[in-house]
Amino acid sequence: MIIALVFIHAVCVFANNQDSRLDELEQILKQHIFKLKEQEIRIGNLEVINTAQKSEIEVLKHRDYNQTKEITFLKQRMVNCLKTEDSLSDNNSENEEQNLKGNAVEKIILPRSFGQVVAFYAYMSKPQNNPGARHTLVFDVLRTNIYSGYNGATGIF
Repeated sequence: MIIALVFIHAVCVFANNQDSRLDELEQILKQHIFKLKEQEIRIGNLEVINTAQKSEIEVLKHRDYNQTKEITFLKQRMVNCLKTEDSLSDNNSENEEQNLKGNAVEKIILPRSFGQVVAFYAYMSKPQNNPGARHTLVFDVLRTNIYSGYNGATGIF
């Protein structure tokens, strides 16, 4: 009988341990289920953000493509304008040089009157780094020089 009581006591203690262990496992399972639900919500939010970012990336790619096309178009247009300007300047320079050569006698013999227009078109082929206050800027590329008003060697007008 004592053996039976010890056996029943042992079974009760074992059952108690099993119940407490089972309660502990149920508590852990509930915590894991709660964390899993939180992570599913976070994943859903991240998927929404990811979709929004993908669409924004597509919009930015499209905008970048359009801006690249526009820049290429404007560069080509600028090159064409510069070519046209240079060819017009070259033609004007040649015509003016021929006119000036023809009028060389007039220039040597007759002094300039005050109403006569003197003009030049020139530019620097390379930039001047830190010119001083008394530094003369010399435009070394001379396109137009009507009535020799500008001296390309000295920079004096």
